[in-house]
Amino acid sequence: MNAPSTFDTAASAPSPAGHEESALSYAPARRFKPRTYVIGAAIAMALAGLGWKALHSDKAAAVAMPVPSVQTATPLVREVTQWDDYVGRFAPSKTVEVRPRVSGAITAIHFKDGDTVRQGQVLFTVDARPYRAALSEAEADVASAKSALALARSDYDRVAGLTGDEAMAASEVDQLRTRVRSASAALA
Repeated sequence: MNAPSTFDTAASAPSPAGHEESALSYAPARRFKPRTYVIGAAIAMALAGLGWKALHSDKAAAVAMPVPSVQTATPLVREVTQWDDYVGRFAPSKTVEVRPRVSGAITAIHFKDGDTVRQGQVLFTVDARPYRAALSEAEADVASAKSALALARSDYDRVAGLTGDEAMAASEVDQLRTRVRSASAALA
């Protein structure tokens, strides 16, 4: 509730019940406008500034600043090489994929990594001992096949003349002829 700031008492008209009462009347108080507050604040700030200036004197401003000392340096003169770092991968212009045609232990390498090689150039030397053993075995098989062929021919030549007299059966002659053919195929 808003209470009145001032009350005036005055005589009022008689009430219908015949009693006299004093009536209170409301008189509003005098209020200040915002413009009054702004003007008062400006005056207060001006007075504060004058007081500050009176209390603080400018003795420090009267002293001259010392001359600053400056250091100098002579520039270095030398040649500068400009360079950049890059990350990349190198690949040769031509590559060779080395695949062995034969199996065996490598006993010598006839090139170095990064060397240029030509077509037909010897690159590796493979251990020849297993191949010499295989050659000796094959030569022995050839000799065995030659002797088997010689035996089969001699047996067939002996029997070939007896077929007309019917001393030998034709099936036995055919078996010997087949033996000669298989021996010559084994030799081949």
